[in-house]
Amino acid sequence: MVMKRNEIANSKVREVVNRLRISGYPAPMEIKATKLNSAQEDIIGEFSVIAKAKEEVALEKKCREARPGNELWNFRMRMRALFQKAVQNDMIHLGIIQRHAKTYGAVPDHGPPHNWKYFVLPDGTSWLCWECGSEIQAITQSQSVHFAEFALAGGGEVRHKTIPYCPKCETKPSDRGIIRETVGESILNDMY
Repeated sequence: MVMKRNEIANSKVREVVNRLRISGYPAPMEIKATKLNSAQEDIIGEFSVIAKAKEEVALEKKCREARPGNELWNFRMRMRALFQKAVQNDMIHLGIIQRHAKTYGAVPDHGPPHNWKYFVLPDGTSWLCWECGSEIQAITQSQSVHFAEFALAGGGEVRHKTIPYCPKCETKPSDRGIIRETVGESILNDMY
């Protein structure tokens, strides 16, 4: 699946996301602890959170998984649109919005390895590029562990890491890499 840039998010949502990239999320607040304007109260009314949660659970049982065009997929796309409406109406300070906006793909995931670049689709396993809407690819990179104390030497250990990338916006990562760590760090990695 591919989405056009304007289908991913409008300019107001992108503006909020760019602000979040720079300054991070604000401290989350409970709905009852904040003063909402009438537009924000209307959005909260649209959520009817308990009813929406029950509807999603029923659809998960019925559909088993979200696929493009089925009821569960369509429900999650409506939830995505509702969370984006909340984001563009300056409601990102609310804990419930922060917790679920990325779950529904309303904003890109900010944690590694996604780093504000990718957002999840309603199936919960597919990702698209926030910038161009292309489907995210991934490679498995073999990383040779080298000890920092020695030039180009290690214990022969190789770790494997999945690295996502956008085939349109990013260069395909190498299938090989190097991890430099001290002998002590290597021992700790082996133990934990």
